[in-house]
Amino acid sequence: MSIAEPAVVATPGPSTQVPREALTRFFASYPDFVVLRNHDVWANFGRKGDLDLLVADPHAAGRKLVEAAGAPLWRCRRSYVDGYFYAWGHIDFLPRLEWRGAIFLDAKKVFREAVRADDEFARPRLAHEAVVSWFTSLLFGGFFKARYRDVVLEAAATDAEELHSCLVWAVGKQWGERLWKLALAGRPEESAQHTASLRRAVWRCSLRRDPAGTLARYAKFWAREISLRACPPAPMVAVMGPDGSGKSSVLRIAEEELGKTLHQLKLYHWYPRFFEFAQIQRGPVLDPHGRLPRGSFISAAKLLFMAIDWNLSYWLRLTHLRAKNTVIIFDRYYLDLIVDPMRYRFRGPKWLVKLIGKLILKPDVCILLDAPAEVLQARKQEVTAEESVRQREAYRQIVGKMKNGIIIDASRPLPDVVSAFNGVILQPWRS
Repeated sequence: MSIAEPAVVATPGPSTQVPREALTRFFASYPDFVVLRNHDVWANFGRKGDLDLLVADPHAAGRKLVEAAGAPLWRCRRSYVDGYFYAWGHIDFLPRLEWRGAIFLDAKKVFREAVRADDEFARPRLAHEAVVSWFTSLLFGGFFKARYRDVVLEAAATDAEELHSCLVWAVGKQWGERLWKLALAGRPEESAQHTASLRRAVWRCSLRRDPAGTLARYAKFWAREISLRACPPAPMVAVMGPDGSGKSSVLRIAEEELGKTLHQLKLYHWYPRFFEFAQIQRGPVLDPHGRLPRGSFISAAKLLFMAIDWNLSYWLRLTHLRAKNTVIIFDRYYLDLIVDPMRYRFRGPKWLVKLIGKLILKPDVCILLDAPAEVLQARKQEVTAEESVRQREAYRQIVGKMKNGIIIDASRPLPDVVSAFNGVILQPWRS
């Protein structure tokens, strides 16, 4: 998301209501799909569930979806799925049924044998649905999802021959027979104890059937995963403001509301810690300037450590979260150190702060909660009135020069500020 110049945001984001009419147009314009699970599509969206569609052409399906429902908040393109994330939910388009390049169920067969009732969306035959439900959580997550247990048991009872055939096709005769016996015994969840072996079995079977294709898909899988970590689809947001601007209240309410809308959301204070000993739990800061600043040498040393800690945490943890469509929000950010070094007991050289700042990855957007000094003082008197004036001006000077800076009028009633804040988050990012 690129914003030409900072602006006072006053409008809410897109609606979180499921656009049933628009989606109906999409389904009519691109009918070549099979709903893999959760076939009560509208009720599933109401539960904030995602929609998994097996499609012949994910790119064509995506174009039709955007034409009908508008641009998503972001799009996440993996080698095996193309995800479109909206404020009202998200839709995944799957061209194949694979795990890291290894095919575990023939998509052409699923299409060919799908059940197409007149008044319902196309759905897989029961045995195929059971394999998809069983293997997706098992291979990708290493667990058995309990809510799909009944589907597996029903398939074992009423579509037994096809389920047995699909299991043997996916993991070979030995493991296929073992899984088949677990399904018959009503204990499919025990398969989670053998995840590593089943993953290897899926790979061996896929490699025997199609060695060149399996290896090519495997290479494509890792290329896309690396790309997603270099340029994650989900945004990273920094929220700043002087003492009394209402950051804590806004973020508390926004986190609750956005958590009902976004796929995943994680909030950090100041910066993410990688080293366990640096993860100190602190209560509210009631006297930000009450402690004496550290010496110049200690200040510089702690700043260097913070840069290392921050980058390790980002590249080894946060990139993975963002690649998995988790929105990252920071309550305060590195720029706060420039505005208010006393809060962090910093007394090192300013040139070092600027130099280290170049090593800290920049957020997609910086949100400043701004309010007149008298409003700040009416809410909190943790700093002097003069300091409130200084902090406000310093924040406005910094954020006002940023291309990705947004200023929200935080002097308005709290619900209005939260609505404006959510409106910034719920905008199209990288789609």
